[in-house]
Amino acid sequence: RDCTCLTNVTIPDSVTSIGYSAFTCCSSLTSVTIGNGVASIGDSVFSSCTGLTSVIIPDSVTSIGDYAFSSCTGLTSITISDSVMRIGQYAFSGCTGLTAVYYQGTIAQWCNINFSDFWSNPLYNANKHNLYIDGTLVTDLVIPDTVTKIKQYAFLICTTLTSVIIPDSVTSIDSSAFYGCTGLTSVTIPSSVTIIGSSTFKGCTNLTSVTFLHDYSSGVQTSSQYSPNYIGSYAFTSGNSDVIYYFINQTSRDKAYNINNRSNYFTSSNFQVLSPQFNVSVNNSEWGSITGNTAPELNSNTTLTAVPNSGYALKHWLKNGNIYDTNTSIAVTYTEYVTYTAVFDVEYTITAISQDITNGSVAGGGAYVNGRKVALTATPVHGYKFSKWLKNGENFTSNTTNPITITVTGNDTYTAVFVKDSFTITASVESSNSGTVTGAGTYEYLTEVTLTATNNYGYVFVKWQKDNQDFENNNISSIQVTVTDNATYKAVLRKEIYTITTNSANLTMGTASGGNSYEYLDSVNLTATRNIGYQFVKWLKNNEDFTGNTANPITTTVTGNDTYTAVFEVKNCTILTTENLTPTVGSVNNIAGEYQEGTQLNLTATPNTGAKFFYWLKNGQTFAGSLSNPLTITVTEDAAYTVCFAPADYNPEISSPNSVILETEYQGTETTDPEVCGMVKTYGYGSLDGVQTVRLEAIATSGYRFVGWKINGESTVSSKYTSNKADILLTDIPNSKIIIAVFDKAT
Repeated sequence: RDCTCLTNVTIPDSVTSIGYSAFTCCSSLTSVTIGNGVASIGDSVFSSCTGLTSVIIPDSVTSIGDYAFSSCTGLTSITISDSVMRIGQYAFSGCTGLTAVYYQGTIAQWCNINFSDFWSNPLYNANKHNLYIDGTLVTDLVIPDTVTKIKQYAFLICTTLTSVIIPDSVTSIDSSAFYGCTGLTSVTIPSSVTIIGSSTFKGCTNLTSVTFLHDYSSGVQTSSQYSPNYIGSYAFTSGNSDVIYYFINQTSRDKAYNINNRSNYFTSSNFQVLSPQFNVSVNNSEWGSITGNTAPELNSNTTLTAVPNSGYALKHWLKNGNIYDTNTSIAVTYTEYVTYTAVFDVEYTITAISQDITNGSVAGGGAYVNGRKVALTATPVHGYKFSKWLKNGENFTSNTTNPITITVTGNDTYTAVFVKDSFTITASVESSNSGTVTGAGTYEYLTEVTLTATNNYGYVFVKWQKDNQDFENNNISSIQVTVTDNATYKAVLRKEIYTITTNSANLTMGTASGGNSYEYLDSVNLTATRNIGYQFVKWLKNNEDFTGNTANPITTTVTGNDTYTAVFEVKNCTILTTENLTPTVGSVNNIAGEYQEGTQLNLTATPNTGAKFFYWLKNGQTFAGSLSNPLTITVTEDAAYTVCFAPADYNPEISSPNSVILETEYQGTETTDPEVCGMVKTYGYGSLDGVQTVRLEAIATSGYRFVGWKINGESTVSSKYTSNKADILLTDIPNSKIIIAVFDKAT
C-alpha cells in the first residue's frame, strides 16, 4: 500500500487470495499479473492505482471484493474470466477511462454474475460502454434458453445493445438489468417472465414499444417483490413519452393501466391490446414439427399436433410462453393474439430393473423426454425390503427414497436393491412362574431360530403355540423355526402331577386319609382317624418329623411325591372312685387305676345299715345311668366317680291330706340333675297358731348349698321362709301346693 515507486507486480500461483488494500494508492503501478492460484481479490486491493491501464482476471478467481479497482482512472480495459461469480460494491467506481470490458465466458454465464450495485459493473463509469462476451461485441443479444433469470445490473448502460431476444425459459428479469441501454428500440417480454424488477428498462430513451406476452388478467403486483406478476418501480420509465405498451388481452391491458397513475412505473399512458394473431412455432426445427391448420380463421377452432423427429419427444406446449399442455395434440380456439409453441427435447430411455427379480419388482421405466420428472417405484416381495437405488451402478444423493422422482437427463439405468427384511420373534411362557424361554429377538427373513422352553420346578412342558394356534411337532421343548414374518410363540407348561401317599404306622391303632394325585402347589387336607383305645400322636413326612406335624387334620402344600404316615399310641385313662359320706355312709368297690380306652368296668355301691343308694356323679356331674347300681362304665377319658347315699327312709315325694308336693331345683347355668344337689326331708304335719303346717328340712349334698324355698308356684325364692328348716303354713300354698328346695354350687 502507498508504494508509489512500485511499477509492476507478479503474484505467483501459490497465492490464493490478495488481502485488503494490498496495493492501494500504488500510483506508479502500470502492470499486474495475477497468478492462477488466486481465488479472491479482496476489498480495495488495487484502489486508486491510477497508472494501471489493463488488468486480466485469471480463471481461478471467483470473487472480486468491494472497491477492488475503484478510482483506477487510467484503466482502459478489463478482462474478466468465466470463473467470477461475484463482484462487490463500488468495485469499478471511478474507472472513467474504460473503453472495453472483455468477458471470457458465455452470455448465460454473464447473466448469472452477482453484481452488488451499479459500480460493480465496469460499464457504469466507463468512457465507452463496449461489452465483449466471448470476443464478440454485444449488439443483437440473444439470451440462451438455459437462462431462467437475468440478474441485476447485467447489461447496465450497454449502449451498443440494439436488440434483445428473451427466451421462454426466463422467468425473472432483475432490477436495472437493462438500465440505460439507449440503443434498444423495442422489447418483447415473453409470457414466462412473471417478475420484472425495479428500473429494469429505465433510461432506455429510444424505446418505442414494449410487448408483454404474459397474461396479467389476475392483476399486477407492485408491493411484494419477487411475487408472481410483479413489476417494480421505474421498470419502464424510459423517458420516451411516445412509447407504446402492448398487452395480449384487454384484461391484462386494464390491470397494467390501473397502476399507470403512478408515474414511477411507465413513461407514457399509451396502453394497447395486441391485434389478434395466430402464431405457431417449435423450439428447435431439427427436433420436431407441427401439423394441422396453423393459420385458422379468427374465432375458429383448430387442432395442432406435435410431431417429434426420431430420438426426440414432445416436452410440452406453450401458450404465450406459459406451459399449456403435455398432450401430443391440442384443440384450440383462435380469438386473440396467441402463440403456441411445441417444445421438443431429446428422448431418453429410463431403464428400471430389480437387482434380483425374486426379491422385488420395479415400475416406472420407459422412454421420456429430457427434463421430464418420472416416478420410479420399487415393490419388494414378502420377506424383503427396499434398500436403495443405483444409477448406472453407482450410488447417488437421496437414493434411499422410494418411490423416487427423477429428472430425465440421459439414458440411465436405475436398479432397485432389495435386502432381506427383519421380523420380530416374540417368545414367552403362558404363566410367568412356570418357566422361561430363550431365542426371542429380531431376525432377518428365513433365519433359522432355536426357541427353547425351560420349565421351573413343579412344571412340565406341554407344547408350543404360534399366534395362539397349535402347529405340527409343537410338543418339543426346543424347536427350530424359520423366520417368515412377525410371530408370537407361547410355551404352554402345566403344573406337575404329584402323588401324596397317606398311611398309618399301625392300622390297629388308626387310619390316615387324604392321599391322592394332586397338581403342584395344591393345598391338601390330611386326616388321621384313631381307633378306640388309641390316640393320634404326630405325622411323619417321608419318615421324618417336620414343623407342625402334631396337627390333625393337617393342611400341606404339594411340592413333590411325598408319603405322610400317621403315628398313634395307646390311649390310657385314669379312673377314680369315692363315696359321699353325707348324710349316711356306705362303700363302693375300689376300681381306681389306669385303663385303656374302651375297657368296661363295673361299679357297685353298698350302703350301710340305715342308708340307701341315691345316685352316681361323674366328675361332679350327673349323667345317663347316674341312678343305676351296680353301674357298668366304658372307659373313654379320665374320670372320677362319686357315689351318693341317702337315709333309708328318705322319700322326696310324700303324700298328705293336702297333697303337698316336694321338689328340688338347681339354679346354676350348667345342666345338673336336681336330685344330685340335695334332698328335702319332711317331719310331718302339724299346726301353728291354729294353722296347719308342714315341717321340712333341705339337706345339700357335698359341693352344693341351700339357697331358699319357692312356694305356691312362685318363680323366686320366698323372703318369708329363709332357713333350710321351715314350718310352712299350708295357707301360704293354697294353689299348687308345691314346695321347691333350691340349691346351687357351694362357693
